[in-house]
Amino acid sequence: MVVPYESISFADVQTEATRLATGDTSTVDAWFAGTDISHPVIVWDPDRTDLVTAPIIFLYDYWKARVPEGEVGMRASDLAPYDLVPALGYIMLLDILDGGRDFRYRLFGSKIAEIAKFDSTGLRISETKAHPLMKAFFSTVYEAVLQKRTPIYTEHNPPPNLTIATWHRVVLPLHDGSGTITKFLVGNVPTPYHEPEVRTAKMFD
Repeated sequence: MVVPYESISFADVQTEATRLATGDTSTVDAWFAGTDISHPVIVWDPDRTDLVTAPIIFLYDYWKARVPEGEVGMRASDLAPYDLVPALGYIMLLDILDGGRDFRYRLFGSKIAEIAKFDSTGLRISETKAHPLMKAFFSTVYEAVLQKRTPIYTEHNPPPNLTIATWHRVVLPLHDGSGTITKFLVGNVPTPYHEPEVRTAKMFD
C-alpha cells in the first residue's frame, strides 16, 4: 500500500528513503501519478555529464574537488561562501535535525525564493509553504542521501502555479570531519534561468 504523501510520518519517510536509496522509485512515482506534476528524474551519484545548468555544474565541481580521498563528502568547515559566487541565488544549505527527522533551511537562495514565491530561510521543511507533495518528496530525497551517503541529482516539474518548466537539483553531503553528515549543499535551478548577479553579501554563518 502506498503511503499518502499528505500524511507521511518520519517512519514512512525513512522507509521510502530506504527504497529510493536502492533505486526503487515506485512510491515516489505513485505520489506524482494523478497530479498535474510529472514523475521526477532521479540520478544517484551523478556524473558531470548528467547535469544541465551552469550553477549546478559549478557546485558539483566545487564540492567534488574538495572531497578528501576516502571521505563521504566535503567537510562542512571547508565551505567558503565567497567561493560560491557563480551559483549565488540558486543555493540552499540545509541543516540535518534529529538524525534526519527534519531538515532546516539555513539558506534558501534568493532566486529560488523569487520563483517559488516564498522564502524558507530558517524554516524546517515541515514548516514551509511548499506543496505537501513537494515536502514529502524533498524529505524522502534528503533522507535517502543521508542513508546512502551519496550525491543525488533530480529533475521535477513544479506545481502548475509556477511558470518555469523544470527544477534541476543536486544534493551534496557535507560532514563534520568524523564522517557524520550534518548538512547538505544543494543547487536548485529552474529552466529557463537567469545568470546570478555577482554580490558580496554574507550568505550564511
